[in-house]
Amino acid sequence: MKIIFLSLLLLGSNLFSQRQKLLYKKINDSTFSVINENNIEIVPPFTTLITYNDKEEIKDNIIYIADAKNWENYYVDREGNYLFDAYMYDNGPDYERERSLRYKDKNGKVGLADPDGNILIAAKYDYLSFQNFGFSYYCNGCYFDRSKDSEHPPLVGAKTFGYVDRLGKEIQTNKKKNHPKDYAVEGGRFIPYQRVYTDYEMKILNMLQKYSKRINQMNISEGTDLVFEIITRPNPTHPYYFIKLYRKERDSTFSTDSDDAVGFSFLADEKGNLFINHLEHKDKVFTYTIIPLEDWFKP
Repeated sequence: MKIIFLSLLLLGSNLFSQRQKLLYKKINDSTFSVINENNIEIVPPFTTLITYNDKEEIKDNIIYIADAKNWENYYVDREGNYLFDAYMYDNGPDYERERSLRYKDKNGKVGLADPDGNILIAAKYDYLSFQNFGFSYYCNGCYFDRSKDSEHPPLVGAKTFGYVDRLGKEIQTNKKKNHPKDYAVEGGRFIPYQRVYTDYEMKILNMLQKYSKRINQMNISEGTDLVFEIITRPNPTHPYYFIKLYRKERDSTFSTDSDDAVGFSFLADEKGNLFINHLEHKDKVFTYTIIPLEDWFKP
């Protein structure tokens, strides 16, 4: 099986060859630091409830630090520089969705960043939903009322609210559905479909669409209507189209899963070859690799 390591998705081959290799260094069962391959400390020791293997390689472009001693959760870059506080969700940092994740500033406001640590939406909201189908819901003056339900508290008290695209541009909703992929939201209104593609990009998406039946079989979701959308395009540091799978729901909405969920994120190179992120267990560590889509279908 031909395997292309996921790090190639994160960085082009030239940049990857230049960046330093980073590792977790185990000091004791609950204390770790981050070092480079020359044993130079990048992140000083921190106490955490997360368990890493000693000398486990760090391939992400931003590094999540869960400092249990100081009750801090934040991200640093590969030089150890502080980036922003983590937005905590489901007992951990926010999942990546559509190559983005939510973060917080020191005042508790929420924004959106990409997996390289670049700010997409400035932290200026009391609440911001994850990106789904090209947009996020936001509100200010709102809060989660845990007095009503501590486990699944309702979001209440919004004084201002609306929808923004990936870069924070305000989206105006429509009263009626003008496109088959317009997204239904509250109040009987619709988010206009956000994507525009070239003819070549449509060709890539149409190729994936032809695999819908086989993908549904792999995802144990036969009969579900699928659509595919390009989230990001190739650039010097990310040499692939990053494509998400969405399930078309009956209520004019579209649902997907986090970017690391196998079977929901696909890749295409500029020649039109299709790939998928595949979770592989090797040397007691789970790592994502990129394999050709046809190999994923093999028993």
